[in-house]
Amino acid sequence: GETLRTKLDREHQLGIEEAVKITTEVADALDYAHRHGVIHRDIKPENILIQEGKAMLTDFGIALAVVEAVGDRLTETGLSLGTPQYMSPEQATADRRLDARSDVYSLGAVLYEMLAGEPPVRGPNVQAMIAKLMTERPTRLRVVRDTVPEGIDAAVAKALSKIPADRFGSVSEFSRVISLARDIPERPRRIMVAVAGGVVVAIGVVAWVALGHRSPVAEAFTAQFVQLTTDGNARSPSLSPDGTRLAYVARDCAGDRCTERLVVGDTGGAGTVTLMTGKSILVYGWAAQGRFLIAGPDFPVPGEAVAVSALGNAPRSLHGRVAFVVGATDTVVASPGFAPLADSITWLRLVTVSDGLVRDSIAVRRPALAHVGFPAPVGGRIAVVSATMSGWMVHLMDRTGRMTDSLTITGVPGGFSWEPGANGVVWSSDLGTAGESFAAKGAPVATVILRHRSSPDGKFVGPTDTLLRLQPGSQLAELSLTGTALLTQGPMETVVSALERGAPGQLAFRSRRLAASTAGLQAALSRDGSVVWLKRAGSGTGALRRDAFVPFEGGAERPFDLPAGSEIGSDWTRPVSSALLYAVRDASGRARLTEIAVGTGQAQDVSTLPERTAGIFATPRGGYAAVDVAAHSARVVGRPGKSDTTWSVPAVAGRLFVAPMDMSADGRAFLEFSQVTQGDTVWVRRVPLDGGVASPAVAVPVSAFICALLDGSIESVAKDPSGVLGWYRIPPGGSRAVRLGDAPIQDARAIWSNSDDGRRFIVVQPVDRPDVYLIRNFGELLRH
Repeated sequence: GETLRTKLDREHQLGIEEAVKITTEVADALDYAHRHGVIHRDIKPENILIQEGKAMLTDFGIALAVVEAVGDRLTETGLSLGTPQYMSPEQATADRRLDARSDVYSLGAVLYEMLAGEPPVRGPNVQAMIAKLMTERPTRLRVVRDTVPEGIDAAVAKALSKIPADRFGSVSEFSRVISLARDIPERPRRIMVAVAGGVVVAIGVVAWVALGHRSPVAEAFTAQFVQLTTDGNARSPSLSPDGTRLAYVARDCAGDRCTERLVVGDTGGAGTVTLMTGKSILVYGWAAQGRFLIAGPDFPVPGEAVAVSALGNAPRSLHGRVAFVVGATDTVVASPGFAPLADSITWLRLVTVSDGLVRDSIAVRRPALAHVGFPAPVGGRIAVVSATMSGWMVHLMDRTGRMTDSLTITGVPGGFSWEPGANGVVWSSDLGTAGESFAAKGAPVATVILRHRSSPDGKFVGPTDTLLRLQPGSQLAELSLTGTALLTQGPMETVVSALERGAPGQLAFRSRRLAASTAGLQAALSRDGSVVWLKRAGSGTGALRRDAFVPFEGGAERPFDLPAGSEIGSDWTRPVSSALLYAVRDASGRARLTEIAVGTGQAQDVSTLPERTAGIFATPRGGYAAVDVAAHSARVVGRPGKSDTTWSVPAVAGRLFVAPMDMSADGRAFLEFSQVTQGDTVWVRRVPLDGGVASPAVAVPVSAFICALLDGSIESVAKDPSGVLGWYRIPPGGSRAVRLGDAPIQDARAIWSNSDDGRRFIVVQPVDRPDVYLIRNFGELLRH
């Protein structure tokens, strides 16, 4: 046959399936060598032969020389034997104590080259390559080839870690992970763009796709509901192990100012006691046979989970943002929640609530935006729910941190719990019957409870079952060890308000109610502030979507029809909002742009969009830009008197995305936006179109809303450390956000849109009145 080098010289890059196949076959050979005490030390494409589609590892010459040199004399002189492009850092520095993890690095470098078309380290000479090897991180695979599955990208990055302890412990583990990542289907990724003067305010939301689960088995099952609260003000509930006490969060509001109380009451109705108060609270469960409650702050309020004594003693920190109890014990698994993108390890901690001491730590060796550990009630296993850029995953692991299986799930999992016997995991999710963009933006749609079985050895078994369908707005809270299920549900309403002020930077707003609905309702304000796009959808299966334009000042609605397909993004023509620009992906996967006239509601196709379009924005004097987040660029089309072009920006380490997302009002620069992992800061930079020097990136605090205005200022709404929503402003040319005061609407769930001049706003605010219900016979459903 030929060498892999010859094949790469001819084909440059290999298909993902073929590259993984070659890597796993070489890993099998290396695993055999390692088990016999032999480290290869020179893994490279020249030493891999391809014979009839099979890979063979050759040339153990360096390994043999080292083995035969008594006392490793070959390396005592400081010689780094091997090939620089594929050497591990410890091999490059002539470390005499190489182990199998050095070959893991080299094999990862070969897989990197097969997928990227070049090795992870390059340079004009050996010295330059070794210098880069010791000081620089290789560019991530998905940056240079975005079709590489995220799991393979993460696995290769882990294999190329500079510190051996951060890599896979064996080539067999590396091989298993990339094989698993290859076999997990990639979920469609899309960027949710909220129209806020053309500014992105939320990213990384995965579009809802058809569930594809088994048909419900519960047609013959009748749920026995027991209502535990009746005042429409109970969230995040938890039932004590003996079933006699209910803990929940009650919200007290005066206008838009709300505080929350952690309340404990007797299920027999003998009154309630408040254990703690705060701006935003979540309950995670009871510990130590009901002697402690575990609670913590809801995102984005900073803080840690705490143990609250049922006797009212001072709360005790549990060394993590989220903490779930191990069965009915006094031990919790505490998770840090969000993690920096650059971290390859997240630590879960076992903490005893009675003294707050950390008893053990467990490493989760999977890069992700966030990890939360859910301990099984029996058997010692942990389900780790992980948020990634492409969706949600559940990993099963034991107490040593050894991963045994993984599952990709659709939608955002709520109320995640183990079955009482640890035979599977259960969660709830919104069912996007009204269209994926509505489901993602918070319209009330049906809720389903899902279950996936697991085996005693930590493997997922069979398909995902749909157990039960519930009314819109329902939330699964927890499963008890006796098999009952706790949930919240109640009437929901969405209110659309119109706000107006005299000038940017002022907080004197005039507010009025524009529309309300108990079905799906969203709204977006045009750039010139003259018209509102109302988006309605019924909450039941098959409900029709209805769209209309309505004047900001109020008046008759003008209905119109949107083109069929999955919404990619939208904007308005500039500077006069005479039409809505609507980007859609049809059933064939083709992306196209449609223009809908505000005056007549007539729609016409404008153009076909690039395949990877993740959002659009209008340019000030005609034309539009299609954003490609993966390439950190935007394709700009249709500007009068200007040729079509592409605006590109470099990637920034540690950011979820970096891309052009809007254009300055004067048409002289585009605005580059990026967002950090935690999602509480957006960085904005002005990049001149004439090639001039870009402005420094400005950090904008944001948890609810951000807008770039005509005068060059930036305003945002974000929670301060106390949980109050503040209104922040960065003046034109400024570098620091100044808090002007409190936001006029104190609801982090509200969705804002604004006019370009910053004088008019539309705010969509959900209003819910939940109560707590118990499904007494849920265990019967699980058995059925």
